[in-house]
Amino acid sequence: MHASIIHKPAGIRECKADRTFDLVLMVLVVLTLVIVIYPLYFIVLASVSSPQYVNSGTPLL
Repeated sequence: MHASIIHKPAGIRECKADRTFDLVLMVLVVLTLVIVIYPLYFIVLASVSSPQYVNSGTPLL
């Protein structure tokens, strides 16, 4: 099975509102990912670092 890309029919063009909505949606998705992944990064670092480094506030990386 191959990944299929959804193409819009050639006769339908996106208006400015559609492009603006897509841009706002992408910005919100990226912002949400950063908000979720940033704390997870520190959780992973704390799990592989020594407890002394974590308690002192200086993790491994």
